[in-house]
Amino acid sequence: MIYPYELPKDVQSKAEKKVFNQLRIIKEHYDIFFSRRFINRSQFEKKEYEIDFIIANKPKKRSQCHAIYCIEIKGGLIEYDGENNVWRQNGQVMDKAPDVQASAYAHSLIKRYNMISKNVVIDWALCFPDCEIPDNTQLPTNLAYDKIIDARSALYLDKKLEVMIETAKRNYKK
Repeated sequence: MIYPYELPKDVQSKAEKKVFNQLRIIKEHYDIFFSRRFINRSQFEKKEYEIDFIIANKPKKRSQCHAIYCIEIKGGLIEYDGENNVWRQNGQVMDKAPDVQASAYAHSLIKRYNMISKNVVIDWALCFPDCEIPDNTQLPTNLAYDKIIDARSALYLDKKLEVMIETAKRNYKK
């Protein structure tokens, strides 16, 4: 399932459009929510936030891991400067680091849905659909390659999501 079923006409981001269309192909295997906005319910949650995509898997067996991913989309050429700890989008320094942004959203969902998060992995990932991240790229210490969906891995999005979920299952074993 994908919600909304059709991409809203007012969406400006080409990257979000591209990812939406790629996710529509695998909507039978995941519950996908585009551009979900939240207002805090407690002091522990961000005051107001919008998650580009929330993707929840549909396990076929009871023993399989339930997982929810908060995906932050950034279009254009994305670079990380480890020496200065800054992210750039098309050569311009970004106001907010996308890894910090996505992590904060996932933690807000964990706090918001505390009872669910005890049995469901809630994690985050970044999606850069317009560029490929070279294997030797220096990443922030809180970011591993398995949390990045680039142009190359977006071509096999169903496989990438499976790997992400399996990795999260191993990392967050309760």
